[in-house]
Amino acid sequence: MSILWIYDKPIDPEAGGTERATHLVMTALADRGYSTAGFLVFRQDPPQEIHDAKGERVDDLFGFLEANDVHVVVNQIGYSKWLLEEFLTRGGAHWIEKGGRIITKLHFDPLMFSTELRDLTRHWRRRSPKQKLRRLGRIALLPLERRRAIRTLRDAYAYLLENSDIYVILSERHRQKLYDLSGTQHRDRVRTIENPNTFAAALAPEEVPLKNNTVLIVSRLDEPQKRVSLALLAWGKVMLLSGFSEWTLKVLGDGDYREDYQELIEKNQIANVEFVGKTDPEPYYRNAAIYLHTAKREGWGLTIAEAMQKGVVPLVMASSSVFEELITDGQNGVLIENGNVKAFAEQLAALMRSRELRERLALCAIESSHEHDIDWILEKWISLVRTSDASGSKSFSSTLG
Repeated sequence: MSILWIYDKPIDPEAGGTERATHLVMTALADRGYSTAGFLVFRQDPPQEIHDAKGERVDDLFGFLEANDVHVVVNQIGYSKWLLEEFLTRGGAHWIEKGGRIITKLHFDPLMFSTELRDLTRHWRRRSPKQKLRRLGRIALLPLERRRAIRTLRDAYAYLLENSDIYVILSERHRQKLYDLSGTQHRDRVRTIENPNTFAAALAPEEVPLKNNTVLIVSRLDEPQKRVSLALLAWGKVMLLSGFSEWTLKVLGDGDYREDYQELIEKNQIANVEFVGKTDPEPYYRNAAIYLHTAKREGWGLTIAEAMQKGVVPLVMASSSVFEELITDGQNGVLIENGNVKAFAEQLAALMRSRELRERLALCAIESSHEHDIDWILEKWISLVRTSDASGSKSFSSTLG
């Protein structure tokens, strides 16, 4: 009797936060004796095939579920109807009739992302008159587009909650937002399980004094969501002050906005910034002293948790209430008013000036990070898959043995 994960791409732990957290839970459950059938990839692009973890095509979904004795399927796309609809249409509905159960997981803030004005005006001077005209049309329709996006989300959440036995969110702070967006009558199906710590072990406290003068950003370079420009501008303000010439800002990650950020640095003559690219962040966390986070909205804040586990003091714009579940301001990190670049720069300079302050916050960050160790998170998942469904007609415990 096994558990199967479904997604629209392979579960590659190096690909992003969703995949990394999923891989950790999948592996940990298997290590503790919970049989898993791995994952299936539902390709969105034509020919829209289903593939198993080895890349082999699966033509008979119901047959696969039966052959692998799957009793619980974890739907990894919790913001769109598409994947669950595909699963049900291709044989999943028949599998449910035979006793199968669905858990849907939302890896983001329920409000998700929306197109911003700055997206539509990006590289404006480079665009042709025809391109500018098209963009102006989209700008005029932006309010309508946002309303349509909200309606789409509302429809998706209502559908997913209706057709899932359990719906998992990352933070209690998201619960009411989900209720409001979905208008669901199935509130009892919503559970909260945060992401586990990424790394196998936290930094040893005695290594904190060995950290060097490095400030770190670990992020997809996507300005509308991650807003790395705010961190760069704050860093630029600090670099104008004396006494910080030996400090370096390292940016890990890649994305469409890398060129934009490099132009911003050149235009503002911002010193001591190094773009590292996409790489394993763990060695950088080990050496860095301060971590910067300026994202517009997050489902959890995986990189904040990673930084804390490795004793990198998180300096975070309080754009999402979920960050308060990770950071107690002034104890294990610092929260700054959302969008306030001046205050962000001032606190960054204060941290860079005071080794004593950095080390005190770093030690507290390491200590508090243990609340998210995999053993604690796994207990919640085990409890979840053993919980009866909303109707009480059948329990996961009976299917898992």
